[in-house]
Amino acid sequence: MKLLMISDPSSVHTRNWFEGFTSKGIDVEIIFPKSWIFHEGNVLESIEGRTVLIDVPNLTSLVGHSIKKLALRDLFSDIRNRTRFHQSLCYLGKRIHQYAVEKEIDFIHSHGMATSALLANASGFRPYSVSVWGSDIYLMPKKYPYLKTIIARAAAEAEFIHVESTISEAHLRSLAPNMAKRVLVSTWGVDTDTYRPGRHSSMLKEQLNLDDRKFILSFRSLEPIYRIDLIIKAFEIVAKQDNDLMLVIGGDGSSKEDLMLLSKELGLENRIVFTGFIDSQLKIELFSGALLYVQCPESDGVSLAMMEAMSSGQPLVSSNVGETSILVESGTNGFLIDDENPVDLAEAILSIAKDSELRERLSTMSRTIALEKHSRSAFFESFVDEVQKSISMTKHDKIP
Repeated sequence: MKLLMISDPSSVHTRNWFEGFTSKGIDVEIIFPKSWIFHEGNVLESIEGRTVLIDVPNLTSLVGHSIKKLALRDLFSDIRNRTRFHQSLCYLGKRIHQYAVEKEIDFIHSHGMATSALLANASGFRPYSVSVWGSDIYLMPKKYPYLKTIIARAAAEAEFIHVESTISEAHLRSLAPNMAKRVLVSTWGVDTDTYRPGRHSSMLKEQLNLDDRKFILSFRSLEPIYRIDLIIKAFEIVAKQDNDLMLVIGGDGSSKEDLMLLSKELGLENRIVFTGFIDSQLKIELFSGALLYVQCPESDGVSLAMMEAMSSGQPLVSSNVGETSILVESGTNGFLIDDENPVDLAEAILSIAKDSELRERLSTMSRTIALEKHSRSAFFESFVDEVQKSISMTKHDKIP
């Protein structure tokens, strides 16, 4: 089977999906608009040889394409109301269709409703599926209201849709009442063999200058939506009650300098470690070696980082937003914070840090839940079954 994935090749999510498909014997290629890549055009090395980038057309190309399709009125309406990417859907869709036919692709999977699914739909190639991200259906339609119409069309014409929870499914149905009848409801899981307890070494603390101190871990992009500042303010309270505990903040982002300045202003520069971008092995050791995992986003889907923490046997502390309750069963494998403030966050952290029996119980349940409900291997078996079913039910509609 040959599958074409429309997905950002700079994203680790794309790499993980690529590896998930190939582990099941699928021949996978990736295609994506070059200027739409999030991380400054950096294609991940491990998938570079299987990735094709297409150029987003300039205005001259769009006008020429619209003249051929007698669609100038639509073009100029688009220019007033839409981003250049969304103006280009028809143009880019044709390029994707041509590539899929040339490579004898059997199926297209689009990773993301507000971007990739629109391209899959515009390509005219059938069958295709969609995996939905939280921001696709919660944030993007608010930012670009015109997206609701084309999201509804893309959802209706998909062969099947993957969502990570019934919460996402219900919200998507509110945007797209006629969406595909076949819906796969499941997290896309975590590699439970890679992320497991006991994978940390003495090298971890040496690299991060942690000495023999215990540490709590937060690992989300350093962007305002993830409210790392609240975690730092909560840690100020924690640090006054535990002189040895450290906070490790993983990842990178636009707020890094502001967050480092906040740490210094609170006198915590020697108690907080900002890792920046780190390699996969150090990340695995971080998740295994922490005392607990904490996050406080203002909106969230099903977080991959939180699944990795679960699989590594970490107790979880999080704001109770979006789909976080899919992963955190409060009192069972961690705590959900409804009143999101530094004091309540600190209390939850300290309750785990000070009680070894509680921590052990929460840790055991995190690992158990990850194994039972969030195995990546099991997910891809189910997903590939849906793809094969789609191919057997559908003939390619090769629109020129």
